Amino acid sequence: MNITKKKIFLTLLITACVISLMVSTILSFQLERVNSQQSDELNQSMESLYNTVESHIKALEEINDIDEYEFNTIQPFLYNSLDAIKNHQMITLTIYSNKSDRKAVKAYKDEFNQLWNVLNEVHNEENNKIENLDNHIKQLKTSLDNFKSYNQGKE
Repeated sequence: MNITKKKIFLTLLITACVISLMVSTILSFQLERVNSQQSDELNQSMESLYNTVESHIKALEEINDIDEYEFNTIQPFLYNSLDAIKNHQMITLTIYSNKSDRKAVKAYKDEFNQLWNVLNEVHNEENNKIENLDNHIKQLKTSLDNFKSYNQGKE
């Protein structure tokens, strides 16, 4: 009878191990799927952010082609564009934060802040004129390229 109890115990132990292994495998596949989905969402969000900044740059180039323009006329567009960029950045940051890599999130914030500082230079003009829009556009393109290359290196 003692041997029978040992066999039953051993059978239950083996069964528990097999069930545990199956659950572990299922959870591993689900985690892989979630990570893949988060990566896809992050890539889509980053692409939207890039596209929004590129649209902002194109609009600035068109404004620059106009000989005479009033800063007050284009200011609402610039602010709306910056709001859209900031919203995309917040969505991207939220997705990025779900990856729970604090160093990566901090690095992303730092890189975005560099881009954001260049984006905001137009609004910091004291005399409400864009003195050197060509230079600003060049700086913005360079900053966006740096931001893109940094983030593509992280993928």
